Amino acid sequence: MMGRAPANDGTWAMNPLLRRLLFGGSTRLRDHERRMLDCFGQALPDEARRRLEAQLGALRNVQRFAKGKMVTFHLKEEPASEDLLFPNRSPELYAARLRVKPPGQSLRITCDLVAHRGRISSLEFSRPPDPVQSGELECGKVEVLEDLLAAARPAPAAAPAVALGENLKRLASRGELSGVEAPAPEVERVRFLERLGAAVPNDYVRLLAETNGFEVGGFRFLGTRARRIVYPDSNYQLLAEDGQTALAVREGQEFPTLLVLDQIYESVREAGASFVDAFLGVRERPREGSD
Repeated sequence: MMGRAPANDGTWAMNPLLRRLLFGGSTRLRDHERRMLDCFGQALPDEARRRLEAQLGALRNVQRFAKGKMVTFHLKEEPASEDLLFPNRSPELYAARLRVKPPGQSLRITCDLVAHRGRISSLEFSRPPDPVQSGELECGKVEVLEDLLAAARPAPAAAPAVALGENLKRLASRGELSGVEAPAPEVERVRFLERLGAAVPNDYVRLLAETNGFEVGGFRFLGTRARRIVYPDSNYQLLAEDGQTALAVREGQEFPTLLVLDQIYESVREAGASFVDAFLGVRERPREGSD
């Protein structure tokens, strides 16, 4: 399973050579990674660019996963200084997106800059970055998705007074809903759906207009906090999950097909074009490996 970078804890304080032998990685950025970061820096406000460069100057280890599609960063020391951290301490924050066109090709690749708790976390590519590792690149406009200098939004609180719409009523008929949140503002929902980069079912869009999160039977609907999983063949956006199983869409898909991912066995299967039907079905279907 592909996840986030390990926490910057005592494990990373061990001897650098021993750490690399155990966990892999390197101490240097590759040329195309440096170029991506330069493009992001040029699009950020001066203070955000200064903090980005300061953190890159404190790199201890760089790891690459899924054919180089995910590049994770670890710093030399816990960057507790306010002068180094980004003020926005949100977890798994997709800060900016860059579209890259390799020279002489019609292929376009996107690269996302991701931060976590005020630290640069990763670069995440839509495709293996082999075509951009050599030669001059045509970097498109950087789309800034979140303000790294703004305070993080407070954690959403459950909203018991949220009226149950059509989709929530169907879900509530099969189990008790808990932690039901009010929907995110429309402008935030629109921006989120654009960032997903995949066709989604109409009932999923309507459900987002009813709520930005809830839990039922151990399954959590993630709302606009959907998270990415990077596999070598494809990237997936997880829309709902429990500890093992997730409902997802494949980035780049043109048709609104739901997928069921088993994050332990790393299997993927189709689950139709209705999010609510898929959500109800996945809760009732036995998992792989279960008796």
